[in-house]
Amino acid sequence: MSLFVGIEAVGLRHCAVAASDEHGRVNYGARRVGEPIILHSTDRALIRQRLFNLLKDVCAGTGLMLDDLRDSTVCIGIAGTAFPSELSDLQEEFNRLEVQVGRLICRTDTDIVLASHLRSLDGSLITCGSGAAVLISQDGRLTRSGGWGPAVGETGSGYWIGRQAISAIAQECFKGSPLSELWTQIDKWLKAPSGSDYPELKQLRICWMEYLERHLSCARQADPRSLFLAFINRTSVEHHHAWRFMVSTLSQPVMAAAANGTNVAQHILDRGMKYLIDRYVECCEVANGGKPVSPIVLYGGVLNHHSDFRSRLQNKLRHKFGEELQFVTPCARGALRPACGALLLALGLSSEQANSLPPQEIIRNVEESVGRLESGLDGLKND
Repeated sequence: MSLFVGIEAVGLRHCAVAASDEHGRVNYGARRVGEPIILHSTDRALIRQRLFNLLKDVCAGTGLMLDDLRDSTVCIGIAGTAFPSELSDLQEEFNRLEVQVGRLICRTDTDIVLASHLRSLDGSLITCGSGAAVLISQDGRLTRSGGWGPAVGETGSGYWIGRQAISAIAQECFKGSPLSELWTQIDKWLKAPSGSDYPELKQLRICWMEYLERHLSCARQADPRSLFLAFINRTSVEHHHAWRFMVSTLSQPVMAAAANGTNVAQHILDRGMKYLIDRYVECCEVANGGKPVSPIVLYGGVLNHHSDFRSRLQNKLRHKFGEELQFVTPCARGALRPACGALLLALGLSSEQANSLPPQEIIRNVEESVGRLESGLDGLKND
């Protein structure tokens, strides 16, 4: 039996894997919670360890040995690979694992998300999580924009929203303004309990509470916002691999403050949304003479978990391009998780230059086997 493997390294919460035979009959799926793999923000040693863990999981789940992977085809879709050189970096990191696979395909996270949600190579994608990117795929041509990493700014992303919130709090502190609703929501978020999905956030919240209590116990009174700003700066140095993650999660209290009518929070979200739309329009101009490519997949933590923000984005895009524009989200019927998109690209024997899907019969086998197995294999659920 030939083994085909799809690896999903997309979000800040986990990584995941799906495997099948050459006919697309999925026989394994798993995810590793709290072990994200992002080229821009995960330590390279951790990237290698987590990739190795996923491959071991596949072997354990399918009754194979690591040596058996020499006959396998593996596709990895990973965030933080906006440029060809970064895909080459990923290939080098994989080679350092000293695990031989028959064929390795390195693709971006946008490629596998589009494949998993559309099972087609014609469509487009707007993703907004810790990063933000646009992909238009039409007639075999791929046009990408964004996903350039935190050093460039990732305008419109969860990370950008968090950075804007920090700047707003700094302005409040500078002006001596009363504690705002935005600060109230950030403070509430920082003190909230963390689940096992986010071990880095849990550790940073513990560090924040210790830092806060230590300084507030002093005789002098301190503005908690100034302590937050000092803590954020320390975190960027002492926990630099978790820094982007922590800042990105601040998009959640910004959403809460905006829902409560806070003007500064609403302004941040309006600017971020405008950037996402402008980026999509620019991509359409390059790829298709300014015309949208429907359906549009909307993906990423900011869009997945904030329905009001997602609905506003849909309405604005329809207002610009027409009411007939169609959208697909992870909750749409038949949408598969990105690991299955990577699996489909593996089964299609994609190259480093172009994505390819397998014949429709194999795609149907993937869909049907995932439908049967996802209730028992957590790694196949599209959540």
